[in-house]
Amino acid sequence: HLRGPLVRRFAVFPAPGPFISEDDSKGETAAKIVPGLARLVGEAQDQRDLKAAQDLQQYLPVWEPVGTFFAAFKDQVDALGQPGKLIAANETDLPADTWVRLNQSADTLDWQHRYFSPLPGHAVARNYSRFLKLDDAVVLEVNLAYGLNSDGEGLYTPMAKAVTKLLRASTMRQFWRHEDFVSDKAAARSLYDFKVKPGDLIFAWKRLLPLLGAQVAENLGKNLVLAKV
Repeated sequence: HLRGPLVRRFAVFPAPGPFISEDDSKGETAAKIVPGLARLVGEAQDQRDLKAAQDLQQYLPVWEPVGTFFAAFKDQVDALGQPGKLIAANETDLPADTWVRLNQSADTLDWQHRYFSPLPGHAVARNYSRFLKLDDAVVLEVNLAYGLNSDGEGLYTPMAKAVTKLLRASTMRQFWRHEDFVSDKAAARSLYDFKVKPGDLIFAWKRLLPLLGAQVAENLGKNLVLAKV
């Protein structure tokens, strides 16, 4: 368990926009078996999905995913009864733009490669050891993404996912990492339908994010003993 007067700094870092994930076609699956082609096919798929996501984003109204996620997450974390105070990033005495800079990216694909599923060989995406005011802290970092998964037949399912990390700020030692995923198959529509009625998609994400928040907190509670902070 977390012991003593440890301070847990909590930060949710949202993706800069939605993700779209397309299933592999038969040709793409076959090509990935061929040595040397897998990387090229993967990069082409990434660019295709990024373009589709950017096209979708222009139809979406402005909305705030973090607050929707945070309420359910914090309620369940508080119920764990762990020692140490949970402090949100915007309640720290670090400059507000610190947390904005820690989430910088060129686009959703770059964000994913930096923070969600780092590419092999990449440097530490967020180095909390640079901040002396976090020296006594354990940082609970949640990378929050939302988007659509394709079934390969023209229907797209709303989904939300998170990569959560527990790190000692002073040493950047990672105690725990976990991935969580939720989706709403009943809300599946065509991309055209979501563009025509973007409110339906936002509504689906707002239903999913509290479920994701509760799931992340539940898994955190189950693994705090194993984390040996």
